[in-house]
Amino acid sequence: MPVRVIRQCEQDAARVDGLEARLRACQRDLDAGSGALGEARREVLEQRVEGARLVLRVQALEAAAAGRWSPWAWMGVGAGGAVVALVVTALVVR
Repeated sequence: MPVRVIRQCEQDAARVDGLEARLRACQRDLDAGSGALGEARREVLEQRVEGARLVLRVQALEAAAAGRWSPWAWMGVGAGGAVVALVVTALVVR
């Protein structure tokens, strides 16, 4: 076998060894990226679920508040405030 062929085989083997190392490094980067992407997706899902819970909670609080403070209640507060203002004014004027 000629020396030229042996040297060419050595060069080819060195290139293949370099490629294998780069491929392993690339695979590690891809695996790490995949894990990070999965974690980000889980966090987004958790935030969406928490957002939906908060929307439901706000709706429940608004419904409870709407039941407590009807327009009639506000008119009663306004009328009561007017009566108090009249009484105080009458007492101050005397």
